[in-house]
Amino acid sequence: MASLHDGFGALKAEVNVHGDGLVNLGPVPADAVHRLAALLANGLCAELDHLAAHDEAA
Repeated sequence: MASLHDGFGALKAEVNVHGDGLVNLGPVPADAVHRLAALLANGLCAELDHLAAHDEAA
């Protein structure tokens, strides 16, 4: 897996008083934004594939 530390060195995660997770990316280079978008898209596709397979089995 590609290291994201170089692109997200200022990454900071917190939780608010309601228990919601918050992520502050800080300044992010354009290539890191593209890598993050690709990772999110791949994760969404995997989740949709999982849901579709679950629906077919039901």
